[in-house]
Amino acid sequence: MSVLGEASAASAREHQHTLSWPSSTLLPSTACSYFSQEEEAVFVLANTAGQLTCVKLNRVRGMTSVNSLAAPSTVLGRVWSSLTGAQQTADRGDQPSSLAVTVLGSLGLVLLAVCRDHKLRAWSLASYDCLMAADLVTFTAEAGRALNQGAQGHRLALVGGDTRGEVVAALYLCFQQHSQFLLVRVAVSAGQLGLAPQATVYCPDFDLVDFSVSPERAITAVWTTGEGDTVIRRTVPGSQGWQAVSAADCEAVMPEDLELAGGEDPRQTYLTALFTPGAFLASTLAKTVAIFRRSLDREVEGLGWERIKAEVVSAVESEVQSGLDLGDCEVSEDEYVAGSRAAWYRFQIGRAHV
Repeated sequence: MSVLGEASAASAREHQHTLSWPSSTLLPSTACSYFSQEEEAVFVLANTAGQLTCVKLNRVRGMTSVNSLAAPSTVLGRVWSSLTGAQQTADRGDQPSSLAVTVLGSLGLVLLAVCRDHKLRAWSLASYDCLMAADLVTFTAEAGRALNQGAQGHRLALVGGDTRGEVVAALYLCFQQHSQFLLVRVAVSAGQLGLAPQATVYCPDFDLVDFSVSPERAITAVWTTGEGDTVIRRTVPGSQGWQAVSAADCEAVMPEDLELAGGEDPRQTYLTALFTPGAFLASTLAKTVAIFRRSLDREVEGLGWERIKAEVVSAVESEVQSGLDLGDCEVSEDEYVAGSRAAWYRFQIGRAHV
């Protein structure tokens, strides 16, 4: 295990920590990591017996700590485990499928884990006690039904997170009957953790490769079909189904092919062509904005689609105003429309050279 910063061959040889894994303990099957503001690397390792181990590596050479987390299935937790010993069973429902570490207000570092029994569990990484075990099925339309895990395991990803005591957990739940995404808010109230459902989205009948969720709750997922093809789909909770996403710019409509009425402001027509789902990558439009402004002073990389659209409108409108060179003269509506068409045409042509 290592955290790489300014990595080089020399720094690799000058490792800060060495940790030997006991031969009597099952090897980890699932893991996650977190790098704190205090430059402490935190690793949580889980094995098929449901055992969780937290390893903390301090910035000071040799400063390490290894602790077992409380057993997830019993209130007695670590005390019961120490009395009975670690029992390794072939198939434990409380076995974690996916892990993530975050900071939750006064609780500090907290481990969140979605388990095979469809429960979301949380542990304090200060006391190593299990703080919460919530049945996720109760937050879905299938509440009360007996659901079995599907061929793919449940997965967990965090959407944002801060010291104010809440985070949104994006959960991919795979059942034999179907699969779905569930967004829940994990919050601290009066020192206790609680869950509040945010949204549910049913998945297409594909195998999930990976997914991400934006701060605006847009879900983008990579899937493989039954024929072995890789597809990308994107959706926003509450919208109509999943939209196809292109992994590269498609053959978009050329400016000369756009149909514009005589005195029509071309803004909406060009925006529709530029932001048609799958037409362009966000990075392509962001780079075009930077080029169009002839300056890289304003950072537009990594913005959401709505913000990029606003940046595009702002850049083209500035070009229109600059091209008209208003001065003290009034500009007729026809002159403005002509200048607007010319600016939008140049922007549309410019994106082809990115």
